[in-house]
Amino acid sequence: MNAPKPTVHLMQGLPASGKTTIARRLVATGGGRLRRVSLDDLRHMLDSTGRETPWEPERETSTVRAQAQMVRLLAGDGYDVVVDNTHLYPKQVLPVVHALRGLPVEWRVHHRISVPLEVCLARDADRQKPVGRDVILRLHERWLEALADGWSLTTGWLRETHLNQTAGVAR
Repeated sequence: MNAPKPTVHLMQGLPASGKTTIARRLVATGGGRLRRVSLDDLRHMLDSTGRETPWEPERETSTVRAQAQMVRLLAGDGYDVVVDNTHLYPKQVLPVVHALRGLPVEWRVHHRISVPLEVCLARDADRQKPVGRDVILRLHERWLEALADGWSLTTGWLRETHLNQTAGVAR
């Protein structure tokens, strides 16, 4: 009997929209079959000085690649994986899709984009380690630009992009 394809769950939403809360709940109710990979946690693990985790663009590429490879390894071992990141525009999603090239997976998107910008800003301001108003506003702008360009993160888009990558079609 064939094992079921792993499901890759992509969280989508602004910082402080509740993505991590839902991702952790999914893991808690996943019966040990589901693993969570968080870009924030990887940044902290790789770059933390103990008190803060600096965000540096020159390090971000390798951190994103590390996250994508972790997702591939876990899915390849048969685990369902929750990818806990904002995923607000294609450049944030494609590393995971590319890393899973050739690996049969199911896709599921957990949208938190309906949480209003003002709510995310207020929640972030109350955090012990806020992301910051400027970062959230910049991410919101990037998401609006992606929408204006006709892009939205859907299971259909993920399937098509993954199949095209698996078939070797350049995108």
